[in-house]
Amino acid sequence: MDDITSRVLSGEDIVRHTNGEYFVSKELSKNIALPQWQVAINTAFLKKCSELYSDYYIKLWNADEAANYEDLYYLAKQVSDALLDEFGNPAILGFVDSMKVYMEREISKDEYSYGRDSTDLRYNAGEACRYVKGVCSSMLNRGPRHYDSLKLIKELLQVKSDTANLGIFTLNHDKYIENFFRSADIPFCDGFSKLTAEVANWSPEIYQNPCAVRLYKLHGSIDWIRFRRETEDADWHDEFVGKRLDPLARYPDDANGVPLIDIDFGEHQFLVGTTNKLLEYHAGIYAELMYYFVERLKYSSELIISGYGFGDRGINTKIAQWFTSSRENRLIIIHGNMKKLREKGRGIPFNKWDEWVGAGRLVLIEKWIEEVTAEDILQYIN
Repeated sequence: MDDITSRVLSGEDIVRHTNGEYFVSKELSKNIALPQWQVAINTAFLKKCSELYSDYYIKLWNADEAANYEDLYYLAKQVSDALLDEFGNPAILGFVDSMKVYMEREISKDEYSYGRDSTDLRYNAGEACRYVKGVCSSMLNRGPRHYDSLKLIKELLQVKSDTANLGIFTLNHDKYIENFFRSADIPFCDGFSKLTAEVANWSPEIYQNPCAVRLYKLHGSIDWIRFRRETEDADWHDEFVGKRLDPLARYPDDANGVPLIDIDFGEHQFLVGTTNKLLEYHAGIYAELMYYFVERLKYSSELIISGYGFGDRGINTKIAQWFTSSRENRLIIIHGNMKKLREKGRGIPFNKWDEWVGAGRLVLIEKWIEEVTAEDILQYIN
């Protein structure tokens, strides 16, 4: 997270493609002659957001808190949504006014002389959001790495056959889990079905098919794209979320030979931000994924959590509802530093931590996931 935040604020080696997509590429940044003025405007906008974030915590809570890229996205998103009249927010009027003055002053500098009028705050706020997502996507789209943190899944599948109905819910945007499954020859279903050799489309009904592992990416993925069939009378009915099976197929066709266009110009379908996610959980593919999360919890008596800091209020609410729905439900937390986890935690399970540990409903495995074995888990699974 720190690497992405640092890159977002510095703008180093970030290039804006002519289609509006942002890339992190040292090679491209060296070979492009024109200055990346929009990148400079984005960094100026987000640095101001970062200052606001720090001031808030210092003045209100006397705390030294630095914004990460998700916090910055949320601030920019609030400005964008307010100026687009998506979600009215009178409380940020002062911030909007101060940002207008700040951007007018910043744009007068020579380094922005190739740019557009920075007083168009609505455009710049929306572009800052695209920028954060683009940098995040580019930095997460890395090559193969070790899979030590996922070897436990393979071990569980090998020693306990009835874990074949395993459901994995992740908030990660990258393709780390899918790449692991492929490298380990583990069949999995991610809700997408093959449309052509080049494209797969979102087909959640295939979750009902027999499969060793069902993967649900609640925050979307860096390879999910919103496509539209390019016909004369195309409208919203011709849109769907899909992904390229062939990364070189920039302009694929559907099964009937109809061209498919990326209507978001390279902006992939995944969630960034903080509190704004609570609103986005109720729309589109994210609403469907949240439905499956709630349904799987309803018929489960154990939930194993690893790599999650309990920072998402929407997810926390669903976990709390499930946990308190039955005294038989058990939460198994894997974390190498429980003290640190508890310091920032609130609500369930933190408000009755010791009581639930004593009752056996909250199981703590104080190890990092790479150190956990199937034996550590199986003794707690019915």
